[in-house]
Order: sequence, then structure tokens, then C-alpha cells
Amino acid sequence: VAVKVLHAELVHQPNIRRRFEREAKMLAEIDSPYVTRLFEILDTDGYLFLVQELIEGQSLADQITLAGHVSESEAIQIGICITMALHELHRHGIVHRDVKPENILLVGAALHQTGRVFAKLSDLGIARMEEAPDTTAITSAQSMLGTPLYMSPEHFNGSSEVTVQSDIYSLGATLFHALTGHPPYRADTFLALADAHRHSPAPNPQLLNRHISDAFREVIIKLLQKRTDLRYRTAEELLEDLYRLQRGVATSVNSHPLLPVNSSGRIGTFSFTWEMKSSPEKIWPFVSNTERLNRAINLPSVVFSIRTNAAGQRQRIAEAKIGGIRMQWLEHMFEWIEARRMSVLREFERGPICWMTSVVELTRRADGGTTLTHSFRFNCRSVLGLAFVNLQWHARTKRSLDKVYRRIDGVLAGPEALETNVDAFEEPGALSSRAAKRLDMITDRLVGKNLNRAAILKITDYVRSASAQDLSHIRPRVLAKSLQLPADVVIDVCLHGANEGLFDLCWDVICPSCRIATTSEDSIVNIKKHTHCEACDFDFEVNFASNVELIVRVNSKIRKPETGQYCVGGPAHSPHVAAQTRLSAGETVDLGLELPEGHYVLRGPQLPFFIPVNIDAASEIDRLVVDLSAGWNRKAPAEMTVLRQLITVSNHSDHEILFRIERSSIPDNAVTALQAAGLPFFRRHFANQIPTAQQLASVQNLTFILVTNRDTNKLVQGVGELASCELRKQHLEHLVELAIRSEGAFVRLVDDGGLLVFRSPASALAALEHLAGTIPETSDVLFGPPVVVILQGPVMVTTINGQLEYLGSLLRHIHSLAAIGRPAEITTTIDLGPLLTSAGFEFLTSQNQTEPANPEASESGDALSILRFRLPGP
Repeated sequence: VAVKVLHAELVHQPNIRRRFEREAKMLAEIDSPYVTRLFEILDTDGYLFLVQELIEGQSLADQITLAGHVSESEAIQIGICITMALHELHRHGIVHRDVKPENILLVGAALHQTGRVFAKLSDLGIARMEEAPDTTAITSAQSMLGTPLYMSPEHFNGSSEVTVQSDIYSLGATLFHALTGHPPYRADTFLALADAHRHSPAPNPQLLNRHISDAFREVIIKLLQKRTDLRYRTAEELLEDLYRLQRGVATSVNSHPLLPVNSSGRIGTFSFTWEMKSSPEKIWPFVSNTERLNRAINLPSVVFSIRTNAAGQRQRIAEAKIGGIRMQWLEHMFEWIEARRMSVLREFERGPICWMTSVVELTRRADGGTTLTHSFRFNCRSVLGLAFVNLQWHARTKRSLDKVYRRIDGVLAGPEALETNVDAFEEPGALSSRAAKRLDMITDRLVGKNLNRAAILKITDYVRSASAQDLSHIRPRVLAKSLQLPADVVIDVCLHGANEGLFDLCWDVICPSCRIATTSEDSIVNIKKHTHCEACDFDFEVNFASNVELIVRVNSKIRKPETGQYCVGGPAHSPHVAAQTRLSAGETVDLGLELPEGHYVLRGPQLPFFIPVNIDAASEIDRLVVDLSAGWNRKAPAEMTVLRQLITVSNHSDHEILFRIERSSIPDNAVTALQAAGLPFFRRHFANQIPTAQQLASVQNLTFILVTNRDTNKLVQGVGELASCELRKQHLEHLVELAIRSEGAFVRLVDDGGLLVFRSPASALAALEHLAGTIPETSDVLFGPPVVVILQGPVMVTTINGQLEYLGSLLRHIHSLAAIGRPAEITTTIDLGPLLTSAGFEFLTSQNQTEPANPEASESGDALSILRFRLPGP
């Protein structure tokens, strides 16, 4: 037996005596071969004794000191034994709190002699019942008992946050030390060590011991996750994976991207780390912009094509010349969690590489900065291939990445962050003297027009300083946000600039499924009515009101545009997607997210359903389990708490599924063909770019606002005919400006008001908020408040004599409601009522009646449910 004695000088210290007695009590409750057994507790002559099982062997700490580290098979067996011990402790509600190599005793002969091991967990001196009463609590000064080298992140926050998953983390740190000979984190001070455990990325044990398998590496990394919900939830879950490792079968943890089944070859792994001053949220838009990043690090442009394999699956094939070698590869879909992680797998069909992975991880530090880790893994066909990737990626790409990442951080964290025209990726190229002279001449001509002078100067400065890639694809609304200018002002300058030779116009056709541009055309007449998205294999009918976007690019006489493609499918191509992952057949993935409050949709291009999710601070639900094979039958959206969520997704089908988490409502940054065609300047100067009647002859669901005024006679009597005409002209101009500002268009003059059209009810409601402000004011008389009607529904959109026209019963209904509308009120029907109510408009009355002004309703006898709301004041 072994006798553990509490020193006489310590017996009378209440806290220490209580710890000693608590250990005895807990040991007495545990009957497990994996925990050192208690035979008896004695209190004799002022001494406290624990009579325990004597272990013939050594501690794991001794073994690490002796051998440097243990083998993977030995570490797995030790892990199984200690996990069995933790399972028994946790089953009794006990948290050990101090799992470390010194407290793991190895039974039997030395490992280096037998290779077999049986381990026991000892020392429950600071163990705690998971829900211990206050009487057993130790003082706050002692609440951080444990060994800092192996303590969980929450352990450093105080004892109240320590749970069974804290023991699981400590076991992960212990196994890391056993496998590599080093603890996962080392530091010179306690505070630095605490900061590493709480904020540094989970380290890769393979960087210290290349003989560790990928499967065990992923188990260790999962054990060392900062967030408790991303670790194993129970010791039992961990035990199942350790047994799988022992049998050599797949565990529940997969490293993404998933590697090809046939991974024979010569493996090369490179991992580079940068400490950035900026936060992950600020860095993400830049490091995830793979199109810009790849060019900035001197990778060549790539030719992409689509092919169909024998199974009927569409594949994206890429071809480029890298390091003087012509290479061709299969480009798999990118996977990412916004502001946290991005990865991609490429399988090569030509060249010295079999496959490669690129993984970028962003980890927030305690000071608000970011630890950026960029890792590459290669499977090469030969030693020459390994030498090639060492030269190309370990040397050249590392230097290029270092330059670009440091520039990005410098721009974001330095004084350049306040300058909108500073390119974070590359230094701008200088204009030739001829191009500079031409740009100055165009600038002078634009300044001479009735345009916003500040906008002209900002946009022409942007043309001088922006990258060739950015100037090849300018979205006017996005540019407006970047330059902190009103969108309608920037659109106006861009169109005038195109007319003066500063820009060229082109059109992107946007896929309604993945929201990526499928094609780009210089002339709108080349856009076909039906098209196909190669990216997501989706056929769709082109809707010129929503799928065709106006793009401007710099004229080649000013700056040579960059038309090459460097990457497709990265996160920057789909900014509405917060997370995307590939699930193989039979795979389950835990997605740890930090989504802000808002509305989201879980979907995938192969799924026949979608799942609405509301992230709400009032919700207490932090986990959602989704079986993609079972579908989704709930009518109401799933509710989850804000900032920290865990979504577990399972794919029980026999094929891979691409799964996305998308924002339901995203900023509408497009200037559509329909919106452009509604602009007077565009219609006058770009008549050949107006969609044809055949292109626009489609049924579209749109929202209309009709504004009329019944006080025209009073206005004429008050100020005279000429003055009243001028005031009405001002009113119409204000309506046109309001429509454009609210992402809509002015359709036509109606009596002494106008008809406005919007693609979405949300844009129309935004216009309603400011409608009263369009009424002109004089010192003598006020325009009377307008009659306002808003309706949504299907209409036929076409062109007549070069003008957009909208046809259908909805237009007749809106005029019918205007006839019974009241000044200073908004009249609508019941389908838009909830939207106006939720937007804060004051509800007044409702009525059901058959409107005599509506012939169709009168003939059918159908009653119209009419709602009235108060029009907000100016």
C-alpha cells in the first residue's frame, strides 16, 4: 500500500485539511481500475492518513523525461485509460481539475521495454464536485488550483467555469506533451501562459513530431479547442474516437478540406504565422479575397473550365503555368467560416504535385489583434516534386505572403486606414504621361457639368491609385460605400464618365442561386434569356430587374485593365455566405459560429429545402442539430442565441453535399439593368444598352408606390400658374431622387405626382419614410400632403418606344386605391400590412369593401381588404 500523510503543520489549516478530506471522500466513491484506489482514511494523534493502492511503476512525466516522448500507440492507450477514469469521475459529478503527466501513473514494466501500458489517474486533492455547495469552495485566491501548463482556458477565468470539459482539455494538453515532448504552450510568465491557453491557436503536434497520424492530430486539436462546445462534449465521446484510432478506422473528427482517399506519395507540410495588429473581422475581407491575394503574391492567372465526370458530376478544372511548369488541377469548392478559417483542396492531373491544401486560420488575441496561420500541405509524385514545392511555396510564396500580409495589416492599422484610395494589396502603378493628360482632360470636362465636384475628384483619384484588378470591375454602389459618397451621385458620375471615355460599360449576369457572376458581356444585346451557372450547375431565366448588373471598368487608354482570373469560388465571391463546408457521405461536422444578430438561411445547391434561422439575443439556444437527409419540417424558423452558436450538420446520404449558412438580408449593391434603363441620362446616351422588349418581356414581382396630390388648384390660386409649375417640377425631381436613393426608379408622371417602382418591399418602405420630404415649401403656401398607395405583385415588364413599361392588373388596382386614398395616409392591402407595421408605420384603420373604381372587383364581387397607415412627416 501507499500511505499519504498530511503534515502535522498543515492539519490545522482549514483549507488544506478540507482538500485532504475531500480527496478521501471522492476516492471512497470511485471504484475504477483506472483511478488509484483508497483503502482507508485514518485520523490518529492529530495526523491524517490516506491508505491507498501502491502503483508499481512510474509517472507519465518520468517516462517523458526518460524517453523524450511516447509513441502514438502508447499515447492512445494512455488516453483510453485516463478517459475511462474521467468517465467514472464525471459520472459521479466529479471534476478532477488537475490532469497532467505527474498525476498519471504507468503500471508495470517500463514502456521502452514492453510497449504496453496500463495507466491510472491519481491525486484528487483539488478535484471538485461539479455542483459543489458553497461550504466546499476554497478562497478566490486558491480558485485557480491546477497546473498552468495543462489548464483549460476557462480555468484561468475562475473555478465557476471549470466543468468536465476542462478535464478533457487538460487531457489533450497532456497527450500533446506525451507525443511531442513539449507542452502545447510555453511562456516565461504565468500571465503569458494564461494568455496562450486562452487565445493562441491550438498547435499542430505534427510540427514537433512528424510521425503522428493525421487522425490523432485532429483528435488532439479538437481536445485543445478554446470553446468548450467545440471540444468533445463527454469523456464517452472521446473514448469512442480513441478506440477508433486504436483500430485504425476513421474517427468522428475530419480535417477539412478532406484529403483524397489515395494519399500515397511524398508529403510536404509548411506552416507560416504572422502576428497582426488588426482584428480578424477587419483582416478577413482582405485575406479571403483570393482573386486579389493570388495576383499580389505573383501567382499567374488561371484558365478555368467546366467538365462532367463519368458520374455526371460537374467539375471545375484550372490550368496555369507555375514556376515554369504547365499544371492542371481539379479545383474543389472553398470551405470557410467567416473571420475564422478558409481552406481549399486542389487535385492535380498534370505536374509534379498529386494534391495540395491551403488553409488560412485567424485567431483573436487578448489585445484584439490576430494570429494568422497559413498552412500548405502537398502530396508530391517524386523527390523532384518535393524540391519544386520547397522552392515555389516554402521560399517564394512565403516571401510574397509575408510582404502582402504585412502590407494589409499596415494599411488597416496605420494612418492609411483613413484613406479610401490606398490599395491594401499592392503599390499602385504610375500613369503614363499621355494617360495622365487624358485623365486630366476628362476630369475638367466632368467638372464643367452639373455634377458633384467632390465625387468627381474622389473617383478620378481612385482611377489613379486603385489596382488594375479593381478598375476592371467597378460596382458603382460598392465604390460609393468605399468613397463614402451617396450612391446616386457615384452612379451619375460613372455614367457621365463612361460617356466621356473614362469608363466602359459591361454587364454581369448573376446566378440567383449562388449569387456569383456567371458571364460578363460588353453589350446587353448579347445576354441570352436563359443561361446556366457553371459554378453551381443551375439553369435559370435571366431577370433584367435582378440578375443583370451594370459594371463599369476603366478605359484602356487611361489604365490597362486586368482581365485575367486568379481564383474563383473564394469567400470574397460570395460575401453573403457566412460559412460553407463540404460534407462527404456519412460525415457529421460541428460548425462553431459567432454570428451576430440577424436572419440567416441554411441551404445547399443539392438540397430540396432550406432552413431559416433567427439569431436573437433573447434566445438561450446555442446548438442546432441538422440531418440533411431528413429534411426540415418545422414551419417556424429555428431560434439561436447571439454571438456563439454550434450547428451540427450530418450527411447520411451516399454523396457529397455542399452546405452553406447565408444571410437572408444583405445589402443590395447592384445597379440592375432595369434600374439603369430607368435613369434619364442612361436612356439618352446609352440607348443601345437598354434591354430590348424581348429581354424584358417577363413577369416580375415588384413593389410600386403611387404619389398624387389633390391640392393643385389651391396651389395655383396661392402662388400663380408659373410658380406652381415650378413647385410641381421640384416635387417630381425630388421623387426621382428619392426613388434612385432607395434603389428604385421613377416610372412615369401621374397627375401631379408619380409612379415609383422598387425591386423589394424593403426598398419601397425606405422611400416611404422620406416621402413627405419631397414636398416643396414656399413662404406663402405649403403643398398639401400627398395621397400615397403602395402595392406589391406580379407585372409584365417590357419596353415600348424605348421606354420601360409595366402592364397588368396591379397597376389598375393601384389607381383604384388612389381614388379612395386620403391625404397624409398610406393606403395598401393586407399582404403588405405586416411589413408596414413591423417597420414602425402607425396603423390607422382597415376596411373590407368592393371598390367601385375597380371594375374587376365589382364584376367578381371580391372584397378588397384595405389598410390605412399614417404617412410620416418630413
